[in-house]
Amino acid sequence: LVESLAPAAGLLLLTMPGNTGKTPYLAGVRNMRFLRQAGPDSNILLRAALSQDAGNGLYECSVSAYLEEDRLAAGVFLMALR
Repeated sequence: LVESLAPAAGLLLLTMPGNTGKTPYLAGVRNMRFLRQAGPDSNILLRAALSQDAGNGLYECSVSAYLEEDRLAAGVFLMALR
């Protein structure tokens, strides 16, 4: 799930003005909680929201993954844009 959520957070940052053509990197993971399991054929909804612009190309994003209405995982990613 972490490997799926990182590109979702990166895409969120690339949609912001001034970030076109930059490359997002996962710089850190904090408070990641895995609440439920999902099988290989599950359709998982990924969500990412900007929590804070830490400056100098660093962003904090809240991320979560859902299976239907059940939350599977949630945490905070530190993302870098270069």
